[in-house]
Amino acid sequence: MTDHWDQRRISRDRNSVHALRLLLAFFVMDLTWEVLRANLDAPQRTQWPWRLTILDPATCATLAALLTGILVTRNQYALSTLPLLSWAAHRGNSDYIVDSPQTVRLCNAGGGRAVVKRVEYRLQESPRPDEPNPRLSPWLDWYATIAALKGIGLRMGQDIHVLELGKGAVIPLTARPSDGIELVSFGARGLERLDHLDMRIQVVDALGDVHERMLQCRRRRPDPSRQASLATDGQRELPAEAQVTSVVQQGVSTENDHR
Repeated sequence: MTDHWDQRRISRDRNSVHALRLLLAFFVMDLTWEVLRANLDAPQRTQWPWRLTILDPATCATLAALLTGILVTRNQYALSTLPLLSWAAHRGNSDYIVDSPQTVRLCNAGGGRAVVKRVEYRLQESPRPDEPNPRLSPWLDWYATIAALKGIGLRMGQDIHVLELGKGAVIPLTARPSDGIELVSFGARGLERLDHLDMRIQVVDALGDVHERMLQCRRRRPDPSRQASLATDGQRELPAEAQVTSVVQQGVSTENDHR
């Protein structure tokens, strides 16, 4: 699945929006029906199905205009109260790890509330001699993430701290990410042992719409020496036995050509 690093709305409050849209569609259809009936002769309007009527044209037009205005107003209100999840990573200023080389904080810089619905993490250990290409884990909840971090030898509160941001927590409203909540803080060993640590958070706004944002809490920069080593490994010469076999095959091919 493709990663979306920008904030996006993944669902709406279907109950209210769908009900309004269904009512609007009904009144528009009824208004169209009444307009068609009005253009018929009087004797035809007394015959079935043209004698069927529910609301008069004026009432249908008023209700359709009212529902259209409500939907437009809702969209405008959704934009004005849209939560904007902003984050920043900086050195130090951690409440949990002394002299943290990297601290990640999250805030809501939008115009409306943001209530946490779900938080997930995924991580990848740094390459080791016995495992040069570790895999990126699937998305995990907080408990599985802590277990995975302990499994690679990291100590909570010393090497790394991951905030347990549960369902129902409120992201504080502030324009400065440095004033937001501390999500993750790393010690020197935590940065060394982790190659990736991503976070995916879903929040609910004032209208019930769900928004999602993915954060790159830890991304190791590519190591030029390691990339050069991999490129060199791909261009290594064949072993001596393989070179001898290649020379023999070329000699046989040349002899066949002479024949």
